Amino acid sequence: MPDDGHAYTEARRHALRGLLAHADRFMKPTWRDGGLYYPPNDTAVDDEGHRVEVEPMAGNVLLGYARLNVPDGLWGLYNRPWERAHFDEPALTAVDRDVDVSQAEVLDGALHTRLRRTPEVPGEGTVTIGRVLGRGRWRVRIDGAEVAEVDAGSLRKIADPALEVTGEGLVFHCAAPQALVLEPLV
Repeated sequence: MPDDGHAYTEARRHALRGLLAHADRFMKPTWRDGGLYYPPNDTAVDDEGHRVEVEPMAGNVLLGYARLNVPDGLWGLYNRPWERAHFDEPALTAVDRDVDVSQAEVLDGALHTRLRRTPEVPGEGTVTIGRVLGRGRWRVRIDGAEVAEVDAGSLRKIADPALEVTGEGLVFHCAAPQALVLEPLV
């Protein structure tokens, strides 16, 4: 038999599904530049009494966050903050608006990413990987194939990847859906 915590969690999930269903039905969800948002609307309710008012913060931030948040996401950020070592790991530090990131995680010291360029959105298709230069030697794999090695500030290309070293870090030019892995060389 589920405990009260389980029932509470299920009730929250049910309420969230209802909130998003209402927003999707009555608040005119719109896709723009590859992103979903709810345009501002100053009218509080429609003729049938459904709430249709959308303030800029709700339409651009809160509804999107509600759709993406994991259970206890904000609670975890405040009550179980990342350790200092997390901020020394390689990370995507800049992503052009025409690149979708569906994965970016560090596993056993290696950064694993899945990237896709969206051609209908303006941008250069670049992704910058920071916290790498000057921190040892690294191997770069794209779609499983080794394409380059990075050591300090130098880049040795094995294949012809769209990579360059800048003052900001290692810059990758994304062309199509690609899996990029940056792994430390021991």
